[in-house]
Amino acid sequence: MAPSFSDVIRSKYLLLTTFTKDGRPKPTPVWGRPTATASCW
Repeated sequence: MAPSFSDVIRSKYLLLTTFTKDGRPKPTPVWGRPTATASCW
């Protein structure tokens, strides 16, 4: 089951997966940083 948006907001980091030209996945960890009004990644 995919995470909900509220799960993503509460996360300290997420794993962003992009794909190379030949179709291989390229996972990249992305750390979040809360601000006064939003979260930034």
